[in-house]
Amino acid sequence: MSTTVARPSTGWEFRGLRRHWRLAVAIIAVCTLLGAALALLRAPVYTAETRLAVGSGEMSNLNIPGFPTASAAMAANYAHWIDVSAQENFDLPEGTLTLTASQLPESNVLRLEATSTDSAVAKQAVTKAADLLLAEVNKVDEANDTTELVEKVKQYVPIVLEAQRVMDSATTTYRTSVNEGASEAEQNSNMEAMSAATADYRVKNMELSAMQDRYRRLVSQSSTEANLNQVGSGAAVAGNDRSSFMQRTGLLGFGVGVIAALVGTRLLDRRRSGTAPARSA
Repeated sequence: MSTTVARPSTGWEFRGLRRHWRLAVAIIAVCTLLGAALALLRAPVYTAETRLAVGSGEMSNLNIPGFPTASAAMAANYAHWIDVSAQENFDLPEGTLTLTASQLPESNVLRLEATSTDSAVAKQAVTKAADLLLAEVNKVDEANDTTELVEKVKQYVPIVLEAQRVMDSATTTYRTSVNEGASEAEQNSNMEAMSAATADYRVKNMELSAMQDRYRRLVSQSSTEANLNQVGSGAAVAGNDRSSFMQRTGLLGFGVGVIAALVGTRLLDRRRSGTAPARSA
């Protein structure tokens, strides 16, 4: 008498998938189409961008030692400032989803990007961010404006000369009182006046020297290559994510369809096998 040994289940088998391949293809196709259709129900996210460059191009970059490295570092710093300040200091248009900044690899170009479900809002946001960054850079330029400093020096020179005249006059008066044998009280008074005039002159002359030193430093170090300039015609909408989102949801639907086809055809195959008439021994 022979005994029949039951084969252990092999888990997921593909016999049902082969037998009912038309059904499997239909399930996968429907799931894929449903996944892709989700992208049509969702508003696309638009991306607007603008680019700024460090350096005005008035000097040859190749003739400035270390300029490529320095300008690239400045572009990276500007990008970091945008990322840090975007949420706190930027009053972005309502509907802005994100604002990011990045340095183009190994270059002095800074790229600003804003996203929104409204293309006009995205463009407004990135334009405002670029304007704010340019304004911050201009503040530094204005603080280092040599023209204004020259005017201050011109206005201060007569003040220093007058302080020197008062000091010389007080010194002459004191020496005259000493030489002519004036009273001790008068000499002391004249000496105090001379000391005060000398101190006042030295302070004013020191302030003038500081202005002159700053002027020389700014002239020697200033360079328009550190400026930030707009690249191209300004902000523009670069595109939206509808196509990429449709691809992702379609791929997700395809994966779900494959699993559903495997499960469905397997269950259908088992059901048919269970209802089939048993063979006689």
